[in-house]
Amino acid sequence: RLVRNARIAIGGHGAALTNMIFAPPDATVIELYALQKQAFFKSVCDVLKIAHRFLEGAPVAGQIPSDPNARFDNVDYTIDIQAALAAVRSIVG
Repeated sequence: RLVRNARIAIGGHGAALTNMIFAPPDATVIELYALQKQAFFKSVCDVLKIAHRFLEGAPVAGQIPSDPNARFDNVDYTIDIQAALAAVRSIVG
């Protein structure tokens, strides 16, 4: 029900974003990530005709994987609150 009635859904890249399938067509998904964008959820939004934006976070010190095969989506990161607020303001006007 929360997603079905949401105008904006903000969440970290991960399985919980699959709830966007319940979002209304005028919703916007803001996907948080660090280091590497992954196009999967944007592609889903494109098919569902839901707006999608990426918002990049900064990895927590010592979290950048040194292994080139490491999963970048598993690092801890922080999001600049001003950037997040600006993204929301640009959607709601």
